Amino acid sequence: MKEKGSNKQIDSRSTCWYCGQPATQMDHINPVFLGGNNSPTNLVPVCSWCNKSKRHYPIEEWRKKLALKYGYSFSEIQRNFWISRGITLPPDAKFIFYFEKMGWVIS
Repeated sequence: MKEKGSNKQIDSRSTCWYCGQPATQMDHINPVFLGGNNSPTNLVPVCSWCNKSKRHYPIEEWRKKLALKYGYSFSEIQRNFWISRGITLPPDAKFIFYFEKMGWVIS
């Protein structure tokens, strides 16, 4: 991941890469459980809520869980159910993380 200035240490100005709140911990982008490592390119500052919520999930799997939990997305079954009853649903919105809004990239 690249940020303006590449040092991603936690300090008083750090923000959570996922939600933008003050960061208090570091998270593995690619979980150690799934083969991730402790290299600086795999660690980002995060708040405790995001760290606990993400747990061992890869980022895209966690994004899907957040989208479903907070109503940003419908499963195919849910979408078909409502459409079969003549209800038009808006297109699914993508759950956007703070680092994406800031233009930071996962590399």
